[in-house]
Amino acid sequence: EAQGLRGLMFIGMGAAFAMAVAGLARPSPAAVVPGATEVRGIYHVTRHPVLMALGFYGLLHLCVVAVNATELAFFAPFPLFVWIGARHQDQRKLASMPDYKRFHEATPFAPFSRPAGVLAALREQPVPIALGVALAVVVRWFHPQLFGPG
Repeated sequence: EAQGLRGLMFIGMGAAFAMAVAGLARPSPAAVVPGATEVRGIYHVTRHPVLMALGFYGLLHLCVVAVNATELAFFAPFPLFVWIGARHQDQRKLASMPDYKRFHEATPFAPFSRPAGVLAALREQPVPIALGVALAVVVRWFHPQLFGPG
């Protein structure tokens, strides 16, 4: 059973890295320097890919590897910060950017809540998504030397 959980963690971390890299490759309309409000790539999966990647990171570590109070204290704030931060960012941008409303309505908040969005993201941003997954593999490979067993 622990191996099954670890396998799910690796898949989840691949998704988290893919969201982060694809989100950084295509600037968000909610960024300080806003990107286009056209829904393309990773924005079919979530309108907050970099934040959601951080939330996945924390949640996966919290559920699978957090075994002591220090790890719990470190990983638990990630999903909470993401949920509060993304909601706040949405409200702020809805109030200050007229174009953001259309983007907000066309994109999901929660990652992977629209299964067709994953296929659209893969079709429109295959290179950043593949780079994110490759980066996750590299981090996993060097994890024991960098962060300990895990």
